[in-house]
Amino acid sequence: IQVGKPISNSATLPAGTYKGTMLANQTYTVGGDITINAGDTLLIQKGVTIKMTNGANFIVNGDLIFLGTKDAPITITDPRRHKTTGTSTLATDSAYVGGWGGIYCSNTSKLVVIKWTHLDFGGAALKALPFQNATSLKTGAQFILYFENPDGVFIMEDSWMYGSPDDATRFYGGH
Repeated sequence: IQVGKPISNSATLPAGTYKGTMLANQTYTVGGDITINAGDTLLIQKGVTIKMTNGANFIVNGDLIFLGTKDAPITITDPRRHKTTGTSTLATDSAYVGGWGGIYCSNTSKLVVIKWTHLDFGGAALKALPFQNATSLKTGAQFILYFENPDGVFIMEDSWMYGSPDDATRFYGGH
């Protein structure tokens, strides 16, 4: 499945508005917040790795679709962080710090689908509110997933989160 034009991975994606498709099995580096406008769709195909830097977030006012598979999951991570095996503590495991921000979905986000996706090392503190009149969102929030459309559809299937300094998710309505 492809929605709109392919998004190039030839350079770091700066903060800005995006729609289209991140192509299968490619690696993308994101240097600032990715915003999806109401009425637009960003689709991420299977096997994509997204390296989030500078505490970047997904600000979703439109639709966001991650279509990983069991054999080719999608990974969203902070490239500075590494998973710890065995005993870990707050002082020794970067999972408790929050590297990239999160996926913040406003009340205009109608559809979010997250299938076979690793959400690793999210939860960096929000530097500014991503949208106006958020139900219960404040500067400094540290959620990996935030969804607030009571009429929207949120699907998360066969996916997982690793590490977060606060509650990993916050939902205000939706289906």
